[in-house]
Amino acid sequence: MNLIVEIGCEELPASAVQVATEFLPKQLGEDLQSARLNFEAIESFGTPRRLLLLVLNLSAAQQDLDSEVLGPKVEIAFDSAGQLTQAGLGFLKARNIDPKNAYQKTGDKGAVLAAKVHEKGRPALAVLSELLPKVILQIPFQKTMRWEKSKTRFARPIRWLLALLDKHIVPFEIAGIQSSNKTCGHRFMSPDFHTVTQETYFDFLAKNHVIFDREKRKAFILEQAHKLAQSVGGHLNEDPDLLNTVANLVEYPWPILGDFDAEYLKIPQEILICEMREHQKYFSIFDSQKNLMPYFVIVAGSKPVAEKQLAAGNARVLKARFADGAFYYHEDLKKNLADFVSESPEKLAAWAHKLARALDFKDTKNLERAAYLCKADLNTGVVGQFPELQGVIGSVYAQKGHESPEVVQAIREHYWPKFSGDKTPSSTLGAILSLADRLNTLTTRKLPKGSADPYGLRRAAIGLARIILEHDFRLNLKELIADDEILDFVMMRAKGVFLESHPVLVVDATQSAASFDLCAWQARIQALEAFDYAAVSAVFKRVSNIVLKDSGIKTLAPNNLREPSETALLNQINAVQVTDDYPKMLRQLAALKPVLDQFFEDIMVMVEDLELRQARLGLLGEVQRKASYIADFSKLTQ
Repeated sequence: MNLIVEIGCEELPASAVQVATEFLPKQLGEDLQSARLNFEAIESFGTPRRLLLLVLNLSAAQQDLDSEVLGPKVEIAFDSAGQLTQAGLGFLKARNIDPKNAYQKTGDKGAVLAAKVHEKGRPALAVLSELLPKVILQIPFQKTMRWEKSKTRFARPIRWLLALLDKHIVPFEIAGIQSSNKTCGHRFMSPDFHTVTQETYFDFLAKNHVIFDREKRKAFILEQAHKLAQSVGGHLNEDPDLLNTVANLVEYPWPILGDFDAEYLKIPQEILICEMREHQKYFSIFDSQKNLMPYFVIVAGSKPVAEKQLAAGNARVLKARFADGAFYYHEDLKKNLADFVSESPEKLAAWAHKLARALDFKDTKNLERAAYLCKADLNTGVVGQFPELQGVIGSVYAQKGHESPEVVQAIREHYWPKFSGDKTPSSTLGAILSLADRLNTLTTRKLPKGSADPYGLRRAAIGLARIILEHDFRLNLKELIADDEILDFVMMRAKGVFLESHPVLVVDATQSAASFDLCAWQARIQALEAFDYAAVSAVFKRVSNIVLKDSGIKTLAPNNLREPSETALLNQINAVQVTDDYPKMLRQLAALKPVLDQFFEDIMVMVEDLELRQARLGLLGEVQRKASYIADFSKLTQ
């Protein structure tokens, strides 16, 4: 059986469409599994007017469930004659269990009343009637609203519900709306409701101007926008994030070319691009030299009656915004960038110098100047109107003020990365300034306890880890960050960065060996992943268990080791060189395995002779010391 669910709404924000389409298939899949309903796949789609779920090959009914229930203790459930008491009968009655199926069972809690229960699977239709409204109302929208007497909360008012399990309507109700087999097309081009079946549903959407698949909307937008840009001799400024947003704002995209007065090109193009992108959701167009052209692409939500008039209307809106940007830009130019510095950034500069010393960075003159100027643009008129341009406008004004190219670049880059997946600073100076800014933020703000993070400290810690790793900065974070709580916070986020692309066992095993050096941690992870650690981890775990079990001082005493297996292990471990060439060291440690296997075959470590026992523990302690320089091998076995 297949299931189609459509939630029809007033226009949803683009972010709400994204949240819903990511949440619904995951949550519904988990709930179906918990409900013992098997399925092949779940697909989720979204437009601003509808959220769609498609479940393929869903079971017609739940799987039957056989289970055992445990009740009160025997002395409570049975009387002296072995008959069920009122307490025992009450327990069985509450669970609809025939007393003939009850018996005694002895377990960890002693002898208790027990019974086998067979639960016959319910039809999928009945289960879905209960399950679907719960899943739909669990979507974690950032903002919700109420609009009717039941006070149901959703991102926008729900206007219709379609739910079809093959030919059957799945009956349920949300906010006074009863599920049905009716849907409508595009709000303006095909607003009437019609009855559909699973066989006709997707054809109906296509014929009534609804492109339900976001990827198809994106492909159409991109194709048409490129053609429009080429028609004026330009190239579309491809912007994946903007494309995602715009695709979630329309059901039937229709790209249109617009233009603006070329006179505005005299102000920095960053201001114009920001206004088009952030406030108007327009795509900009570049020439072959990556210079902005006086054109833009807007994406209408339907085919307009008069494209030129629509484009002209959007251009008038843009003109007003551009005029504001030009005014504040020219007002800002009446001062030097340094005139906008409201307070001396002493803490930021202190962090910058501390990092420069740790990294042996010599260009301290430019670093100090960049640290002084990097926050100045926060007080400019342009950034006041366009906060997204902080750093960018600072670098523009720094260049006009004849600051060094290194300072200009560092000011622009010190906010990078701004978001997950964003680029990190390309220059060493910019990277150090960015680290200093993040460390200053982390050490002067209160760490978040719940999901709220008003100062973006989690993002700051993740960005710090990425910059360190991508620039191969050998820094000991424990020496940099004195507060243990902040250090733990940063290390937890750094661990999350590693877990995005590496197995949890390897990440956990190498953390302590790295001693708060993220680059050393990464190098150990990479070396261990390329090594067959499963073949040796068990024997090293055995060594670790023996060494850690004895709390005494373990000193290597070669003169007390006389057995062939002891001397063989001694010679082999002495040949292992502690080095930052981790692959080489791992190969040497791997050669220890057969020698260790033979040692454990021949030698009893915990002998009565205290001196001999300590000598053997000292030998294993040396094995443990050298192995732990790479990783805690005991964590590599599950």
